[in-house]
Amino acid sequence: MRNLLILLFFSYNFLNAQNRYSVDSIPAHLKKNADAIIRLEETHFKILDIGSALLNTHQVITVFNERGSKSFSEFFTNYDKLDKIKELKGIVYDKTGKKIHQLKKK
Repeated sequence: MRNLLILLFFSYNFLNAQNRYSVDSIPAHLKKNADAIIRLEETHFKILDIGSALLNTHQVITVFNERGSKSFSEFFTNYDKLDKIKELKGIVYDKTGKKIHQLKKK
């Protein structure tokens, strides 16, 4: 019984994550005349030690057309010789929430 509950929990979370950002879940009045919609933008900054910190940024953007793609299809961040980018990930989903492309650099 315990294994079944764990399986159901993970199955629900997997399906929920796939459908959470589906275009169909956006109300029609928000899509009207929109080029793109920022669905989520989170930034977490954690101080690890003196002179050491970690910055995590998570963005979810739904792009509707070419103008939205020009504005939101690229990610920029500043860094210099004192800052390092340790990991970069990006995932592109289709309008149903299915993953169609993944970028990962460590």
